[in-house]
Amino acid sequence: AAQMQKRTLFALLAVLAAACSPAAGAARPTPDPASSAGRGGQLFSGTGRCASCHALTAGTIIVGPPLAGVASRAGTRVPGMPAEIYLEETILHPNDFLVPGFEMAQMDSTLAKSLTTTDVADLVAFMQTLQ
Repeated sequence: AAQMQKRTLFALLAVLAAACSPAAGAARPTPDPASSAGRGGQLFSGTGRCASCHALTAGTIIVGPPLAGVASRAGTRVPGMPAEIYLEETILHPNDFLVPGFEMAQMDSTLAKSLTTTDVADLVAFMQTLQ
């Protein structure tokens, strides 16, 4: 029964994510590669290993939650916590703020040790473009 509830929750989350995200095929703005968001996008897809677990398409689950629309949701996840702080905390302390339906210890908690302060700021800037 618990497994069925979990599948139902995943399905519901996928539907909600699709309903709240831009239409399929909608162009996502490409940040200037020299900007913080641009560097964060490069890090997300490259050495940061983020893209190996997080999709940028609503409803697509690789391992972790999809990040389509994360900029819009981040400021509502923890009452009183601004979006940029929530995003930073989810990178640095991934098990502190779990997205419903995603179990603890899925994200590499040592990742924060390999990222510089600038890397984290750039990743946050990139995620804030994901409306």
